[in-house]
Amino acid sequence: MVFNHTPLIPYEQAQKPLLVSNNGYSHYEINGQKVTRITQILNSYENQGLVVWRQKMGEYAANLESKRGRERGNSVHKISEAYLKNDLRVGQYENELLPYGMFQALRPSLDRISDIRVIEAPVYHRGFNVAGTADIIANFDGVLSIIDLKTSKMPKRFEWCKKYFLQECFYSLAIEDMTKVPISTLIALEVSENGVVQVLKQDRDSWINELESIIADYNQIKTGVSI
Repeated sequence: MVFNHTPLIPYEQAQKPLLVSNNGYSHYEINGQKVTRITQILNSYENQGLVVWRQKMGEYAANLESKRGRERGNSVHKISEAYLKNDLRVGQYENELLPYGMFQALRPSLDRISDIRVIEAPVYHRGFNVAGTADIIANFDGVLSIIDLKTSKMPKRFEWCKKYFLQECFYSLAIEDMTKVPISTLIALEVSENGVVQVLKQDRDSWINELESIIADYNQIKTGVSI
């Protein structure tokens, strides 16, 4: 399949956050000023599913599994992005057995994507003073959407996926702040190691209040000032 890429002109023209790396660590900057990452904020948010999982696994085992999960996710993202960019060559990455197998399971869902505006889009919201990187801005089943690729060891219950939609809600609000283009559909494509793919769809507006509350709580804790 060949994917069509249609640049989102207002995004191309907008000021974007700069990702700065130093000694294995990275952060975003706007006009030379460091800004908070949305993942940093959401990592401070108590995800009940994650709490239960860590208690069951134990801290040491949970940390090892988290590291393995990040590596697995990075590999699946790399292969999927090459596919969406029409850059995936025959035989490429097939030696990465698990990630490539997960990509193959995910592929029919990726084929529902069209008119790709941006892949790996750095975004910044002025009101929140928060930045992040959206995986994909494109049509999904013909509807302009924020699309995030997720991996897991096993399929997740919906209530354990709340952070996905809070993260995507931020990306949507940031894109609208940067471009005045509203994107109300959030899509999370999650593929598990057993090959099960979950296509999770949500409306952005149902997550805005909770996202704003989490960001306000984070800022209050960080500064000690009530917001």
